[in-house]
Amino acid sequence: MTINEDFFDFRNQFFILQEDRGSFLHISIPGQIPNSPQMRTLYWTDPELGTKPKFISPKLKKQMKKELIEFLKSQRKSLKHLPQREIPGYKDNYSYDFQYATTSSLCRDEQDIVYVRNDVQHHIRHALWLQIEEIIAEKKEKFSDIRIELPVFPKIVTDAFYREWYENNQREMRFLTKTLEKSDKTFIEKIEKEDCFLLKLKNHPFSNQPVQRVQLIPTEQKNTIRLNNEEYKLLKTSVLKRDARLLNSLTNRERHWFSRGHKTDEAENLHIHWIHWDLLNGPQTRKNALLVTSDIQMKYRLTVELPFLKYWENYETILSRKGKPVFIDIPVPMNCYRQKPIQKEHLKPQERRFINRQERHRLNLMTYQAGRTYGEG
Repeated sequence: MTINEDFFDFRNQFFILQEDRGSFLHISIPGQIPNSPQMRTLYWTDPELGTKPKFISPKLKKQMKKELIEFLKSQRKSLKHLPQREIPGYKDNYSYDFQYATTSSLCRDEQDIVYVRNDVQHHIRHALWLQIEEIIAEKKEKFSDIRIELPVFPKIVTDAFYREWYENNQREMRFLTKTLEKSDKTFIEKIEKEDCFLLKLKNHPFSNQPVQRVQLIPTEQKNTIRLNNEEYKLLKTSVLKRDARLLNSLTNRERHWFSRGHKTDEAENLHIHWIHWDLLNGPQTRKNALLVTSDIQMKYRLTVELPFLKYWENYETILSRKGKPVFIDIPVPMNCYRQKPIQKEHLKPQERRFINRQERHRLNLMTYQAGRTYGEG
């Protein structure tokens, strides 16, 4: 059996991660998507979907096909150059059509319409999207706010695209399985003092990190400001600029670039972590933000946040009846940071001109590649 045949088996389902973030349910599909580092968040609401057309109109499909053909002509290509694969057991190749990147039950935005082969769309619906629909149907009564983190899809989608994503997803699943084993070993130590209770998280991968003490009871109800996607990106750029010379695994060029407030693809693996957790009413501000890699972010959520949420769900009412304030020492994941900043390099004018030429060449190359890839840029 070939890899292609094995992939086109509905039993090979994607691994989906569900995270109870207190005020909302976060659904994500672990694993990086091929050649598409950008991510977006779909805010699922049943009433809003009810007002949108479920199917793509023939008029819109005709218009989009015309635009696609014009683009391929500009690249000296035609529809015949689209990737094809012979399905075992069939004589003819399946045709392409315009479809929603997910399903009409999850997304009905014209920006999410892709050109995809019919058999690939049928397979991925059973291997992935129906699973998410079942999760939503099960959880929508508990959560009025459900957020689905999805990649930005290319405009032309092939079976190779989904296959690479699936294989990466399965590798990520194996990593998370090992992490969840560590999560089961995390426990909460309750220390009773004369004037308060103190909770400490023990036996987890971040035990040697600094902590911040946060009061849980009594709680001050705040109207916490939540950042939208654009505000999040602006804040991330600001934090990168602030911490460029403290972060590990950056080259001098990247430090120089980030410190000037520029965006680059290298930052896609870095995410904002709220020191005082947002699910505990922590502010989404520059002062409360630091940057962590994707692996650290996931490991922290599963081995620190998840065990605490399970504990708090069971003991919040009991502790509130004691009449004492309750505090928790929250580990601060500083794994991506140095103790001392990298000193700012002093370059001679000719060295600076050389770096600037490199940057211009890189940007020109990115522009050229974006022009050759439909839907990107």
